[in-house]
Amino acid sequence: MKELRLLKVLLGSSVASLEELALEAGCSVEEAVEELRKLEASGLVTLSGGSARLLDKVMGAVEALRAGARLSEVAPKLSWRDFEGLCSKAFEANGYATSTALRFKWADRRYEVDVAAWRKPLLIALDCKSWSLRAGKAPQLRRAVERHLERVEALAKALPSLRGRLKLPGGLEVLVTPCIVTLLEEALRIHGGVPIVPISKLNAFIQEVHAYVDSLTTFRAAL
Repeated sequence: MKELRLLKVLLGSSVASLEELALEAGCSVEEAVEELRKLEASGLVTLSGGSARLLDKVMGAVEALRAGARLSEVAPKLSWRDFEGLCSKAFEANGYATSTALRFKWADRRYEVDVAAWRKPLLIALDCKSWSLRAGKAPQLRRAVERHLERVEALAKALPSLRGRLKLPGGLEVLVTPCIVTLLEEALRIHGGVPIVPISKLNAFIQEVHAYVDSLTTFRAAL
């Protein structure tokens, strides 16, 4: 419980004094430091000059949820841009080139893809659902998948005109694959050939997707 109380404070302010954290957690400063050292060892916080700083709000929120926090408690404290950035970094760590907030036009309509991640021959187009969908809301998730399929189909058609912006090589056939990333693990894991991946399993998905991409919905684009 002390860990959860400490995380709630840091999610709200990012930086807090040890005295404030101990007061909110209902423990001594020494006990607060002991818990914070565990979070520091996992890369979530850093301790310096009598205060603690939360290094990553998204991962702090995930840890708080695992520790028993309610979604309604942490949802207002997380920037959706932070969530997109975390997804982008996960792909970059696995050898992908990424572009965030990719805006483009096709057939006189404007579209935006949260993250486009490229590693030959795949371009994975992410729709990052940090808090706009609650856990267990399968109908909303299905509608989100259907909208994303439309968006990614347009992206595949527009891709030749985006080659320069995305620094894609010419003379290739690219497999454009939609994916939805959620903060929480959903009961619905695939819909319409589109994988629905919780952030906690994103790294495993990235490492394995090339092995089973044939079973996913893809759109082909010739560059």
